[in-house]
Amino acid sequence: MAGFLSPVCAAGSLAGYVWYDNATRPDLGTPIGAVRQYLNAYLGDRDTGRAAQFACGGNADIPNVKAARDDLVSREAQYNVSIRVSTDTIRVTSQANHDADVSAHVVLTTVLQGNSERAVEQWTFRTHDDGGWRVCDGHEVG
Repeated sequence: MAGFLSPVCAAGSLAGYVWYDNATRPDLGTPIGAVRQYLNAYLGDRDTGRAAQFACGGNADIPNVKAARDDLVSREAQYNVSIRVSTDTIRVTSQANHDADVSAHVVLTTVLQGNSERAVEQWTFRTHDDGGWRVCDGHEVG
């Protein structure tokens, strides 16, 4: 019995490891994926460490995006609300070799005095592929 269970347990452990590795590995295969994951981590979850995986040089604090996050945190404290950040419509606007420009709609949603408020900001990001796509710069458009 032990001779049978040992390989079964080993196979189960290996399958669990492969599943966990695939589920937690950052997707750097496309510029869109890198931007989406960076924004979700940095603005949505406010997890600078995770966002660094999707940023050039491992520096998640891209100046304009950091300023936007600091502003969100300030407004939340000032008005005692929670602002949820999500992404919508992300697309590559230009690509040459290992560089791509990506536009994204960043959606800010909050509930204030029982009313849901939704604002959409248009952002553009510069990405670079160096063994995986990463976000190097970004700024709000308009």
